[in-house]
Amino acid sequence: MVTYQYCYVWSLEIPMLVTYHYCYVWSSEISIMVIYQYCYVWSLEIPIMVTYQYCYVWSSEIPIMVTYQYCYVWSLEIPMLVTYQYCNVWSSEIPIMVTYNYCYVWSLEIPMLVTYQYCYVWSLEILMLVTYQYCCVWSLEIPMLITYQYCYVWSLQIPMLVTYQNCYDWSLEIPMLVTYQYCYVWSLKIPMLFTYQYCYVWSLEIPMLVTYQYCYVWSLEIPMLVTYQNCYDWSLEIPMLVTYQYCYVWSLKIPMLFTYQYCYVWSLEIPMLVTYQYCYVW
Repeated sequence: MVTYQYCYVWSLEIPMLVTYHYCYVWSSEISIMVIYQYCYVWSLEIPIMVTYQYCYVWSSEIPIMVTYQYCYVWSLEIPMLVTYQYCNVWSSEIPIMVTYNYCYVWSLEIPMLVTYQYCYVWSLEILMLVTYQYCCVWSLEIPMLITYQYCYVWSLQIPMLVTYQNCYDWSLEIPMLVTYQYCYVWSLKIPMLFTYQYCYVWSLEIPMLVTYQYCYVWSLEIPMLVTYQNCYDWSLEIPMLVTYQYCYVWSLKIPMLFTYQYCYVWSLEIPMLVTYQYCYVW
């Protein structure tokens, strides 16, 4: 062990550890840890740890972790973790994770997770995930997830998903999903879905779907649908469909429908169809 150094500062009146850092270097015959350093600040009156960070480098004989660093802030009175982030790089013999960082904020009084984001890259031998990031906000008192978005890229050996992102906003008191949108791209070996996006708004008290729209593109091997979009507006109290419109384009191998669009307005109390129009091209 080449170097091991650290520093303490404390007092009985203010029991606090200001700095505690050191560095290790072991033998090259066994696993090597180049740097291991961190800093503590705490007190018995205000139990808090401000910073805790360090870096690891192991031997090439076993999986390598290049950087691992994070920061904590918590208290027993207000149990909260403000930041926790680190980066990992493992061996090429096993799946590789290049970057993994995220941030937490929570409390036992107000259990809430503000941000949680990270990025993965696995081995090329197995499925590869390039980016996976999202943000969560929830609470047990007000169960709500504001944003949840991420992006995937898998291996070319199996269907590939380029982008998948969505946003949620719901609550147990007012169960409502404001936005849910994403985009898929699968493999060319199987039918491909180019874009699929839509938006939902509903509630158990007022069951209503305001907008539901999306677009499909399938493979040329099977019938292709270029555009399919529609909008719904209904309620159990006033069952009514305001607008429903879409456009189809199928494959040239089978009959093609160029344009098909129409609009509905009806109600169970006043059964009425205001407009119904469309155009066909076979």
